[in-house]
Amino acid sequence: MRISNLLVSCIENLSNELLYEIFDYLDGNDIFEIFSNLNYRFQYLITCSSIPFKIKFRSHTTSQLIDCCKTVIVPNRHHILSLNFEGGSLIDNFFKHCIIDSSFTRLQSVVLSNVSINRVVSLLFYLRSLPHLFSLNMSIREEEYFDLSDIYRIIFTLPSLKYNKLSLCLEYDEEDTNISIPLALNEQFSTIEYMVINHTCTPDKLMSILCHTPQLHHLICETLEEIEPASTNEQSITLSNLVYIRINNCQIDFDRFEMFMKKVSSQLQVLRVKQKYDKAYLDADRWKRLIENYIPNLQEFIYEYPGYEYNDYETTSLDTNFNQFISPFWMNKGWIFELEINNKEISFSIHPHKKIWFDVDGNTENVPIRKNIDNALAPFIPTSQLVISGCSSTEQNQTFIDDFKALFVAIQFTHLNINCEKVPIEMLIRIIQLLPNLDSLKVSCMPIMQSAWLFSIDRDLFFQTSINNKIKKVHLEKIIEIEQLNFLLFLCNYMQYFQVDCGKDMDLEPIVRHILMKTRIYIPHLTCLHLNVQSGNEEMVYNLQRLIENEKLLNKYTIKRISDNIILRWN
Repeated sequence: MRISNLLVSCIENLSNELLYEIFDYLDGNDIFEIFSNLNYRFQYLITCSSIPFKIKFRSHTTSQLIDCCKTVIVPNRHHILSLNFEGGSLIDNFFKHCIIDSSFTRLQSVVLSNVSINRVVSLLFYLRSLPHLFSLNMSIREEEYFDLSDIYRIIFTLPSLKYNKLSLCLEYDEEDTNISIPLALNEQFSTIEYMVINHTCTPDKLMSILCHTPQLHHLICETLEEIEPASTNEQSITLSNLVYIRINNCQIDFDRFEMFMKKVSSQLQVLRVKQKYDKAYLDADRWKRLIENYIPNLQEFIYEYPGYEYNDYETTSLDTNFNQFISPFWMNKGWIFELEINNKEISFSIHPHKKIWFDVDGNTENVPIRKNIDNALAPFIPTSQLVISGCSSTEQNQTFIDDFKALFVAIQFTHLNINCEKVPIEMLIRIIQLLPNLDSLKVSCMPIMQSAWLFSIDRDLFFQTSINNKIKKVHLEKIIEIEQLNFLLFLCNYMQYFQVDCGKDMDLEPIVRHILMKTRIYIPHLTCLHLNVQSGNEEMVYNLQRLIENEKLLNKYTIKRISDNIILRWN
């Protein structure tokens, strides 16, 4: 009893402002159930203050829903900020006992999940009376052909709507849906700024929608496909605010895609497209012309071609297409080409430079810019990246090399990211040998190395690769033992920057001692060691500094900690 009283007393001591913040994380139904009968103060806060309520209906029984409508919704309709319905039956029951009208003066967001197509139009008529409805998210279920035209037409009349997402939960082919919304004379345009079309749409149907949304900023389309001949009617459209387009599944040919982009993309800043059906999309020069002439403000471009069997394409033409993406145009934009191989499946993408290296001057690189500093530490934007996730088995190692040798030789990869969990060490050496343009290397899941590892591999191959490669930056993700360091130190003679990820309880002193002692003979170009340490602290820095001084491992150096990163630099 004393414990219970103590807890109540602690809650009572909280200020109204803090209680409002707590209420903001709770569902409105729960607030009323927990606090309304607690005492007079809480009852007053809930019923007489201006606190906004967010109501979510999940699995309410009919009696619970009726009680909620009578005791929570109707008396407090002017306080309700959002309504979320998870299920069509809940929606039907709710509107039998409560009508949404203009008295819901603060209602800004409505979510209608799994609602029947037969109910959508009537529900939208109720929502038209809401003065401040900014967000509408609907998922519709149906089992036969239907027309979305009326639904979109009513959505466009919602007076204050800024965000709209429409999804379809269908048990049949979406080809049976129809969207045709011709512009009427003197028709009022929609206020929507952010639209998610979470269903299949043709370019003509999409244009029919966009003609009504001149204020649109962001557009996300789940699937864009051509299931009917293109319309000969050239619609005039102005989308001067549209800065973002994402198409998650683009199934139209590149000619049709170009036609669409030329109409809508003059102010576009971000374009994301995932596509795997038309090889014309691999024409880098065609992309360049489209971007330069029709998307001049584009800042972020992400194009993804998901995995397929490499043997499905002619090796020579594919290699030529890939190399087109390695040119000054793409480099100046900071957009790089990436190819990923997992067994026999390959996928590729164009994307902005991702975070690869830690800026030793204090920041994590995002889109690095070359600086006039020591070449070893100069931020580096790779023109092309190769990611290897694994091969099927050790018995297929040579087959893997044979399959992709032409690809490795033809494309000028400058960065290699390889997972050695399923890639043997000798294969890593062979792959590096085939990539003469490599400037940087990241190795993850490196196996435990036996002390006599050099005698278990092709030594001629190893020494030839170590002499010929020009890798300057190396990242070992999670060191387990010293021999892993030896392998990379011997393999990359031109290394200038070495990043090693260490476990939380790992002793850093043997690692630093070993690397610095090897530097004098085997890696004379190394001038920066970056240790990424879980829970790094200043004591670690002090101990390393004392080690270097006591054993005279370096003469002139600097060492500092930035969060969990310890940076050691020397001349």
